[in-house]
Amino acid sequence: MLTSASTMSNVSRCKAIVVGDKAIGKTAILNCLLGYPVPFSRRYNMTKGVNIVSKSIKLVESREELCSIDIYFYDFSGRSIYSDLVRSLWANNVSLVIGVFDVTREESFYHLQSILSDYLRKFDRHLDNPSTSTHNNNITNTLGIIGVILGNKTDLTEQRAVDEEEARQWAKHLRMRYFDVSAKDNIAIEESFNHLVRTWFDSNRSN
Repeated sequence: MLTSASTMSNVSRCKAIVVGDKAIGKTAILNCLLGYPVPFSRRYNMTKGVNIVSKSIKLVESREELCSIDIYFYDFSGRSIYSDLVRSLWANNVSLVIGVFDVTREESFYHLQSILSDYLRKFDRHLDNPSTSTHNNNITNTLGIIGVILGNKTDLTEQRAVDEEEARQWAKHLRMRYFDVSAKDNIAIEESFNHLVRTWFDSNRSN
């Protein structure tokens, strides 16, 4: 179980980048996770540049083992001018990736595919492992980067434009897990982050 953590002796820290188009609910999703009020109005103020927030959580392994994890979330604007900043951060000790799209906007799904393909390719090159071609958006996560794909706004059922199974298969191709979520109704937000943190923790413990 993932819950708010108090001060503990065994503390791990990691960075997570949150990427996707503008106006798809990235910040609202983080607000749900952090327990902040989420305003849903007709006005939308796009995150300017990058917003950095943190959450301290604890994983209860057993009665004898408690682990505290501090996660720093880098919530990036959808603006393309910040893509170099995302690449730079990605190449410097990013542990987790959270890709978000709007299930009512098909173009946001395809744009996320392009974003993640581009960054995975750059990361491969940073590690001198150019395993992908320059123009292929359907690449595989050969480095095993831990992440989740979130399809937001599932509360808008009648407006849905992206098939859940298609999104799930694409996430599987990236060796990530897909979640249908709703920031408005706070559906599956905690579940997706439970999975993300647990996967990261288990991976680091086994290495």
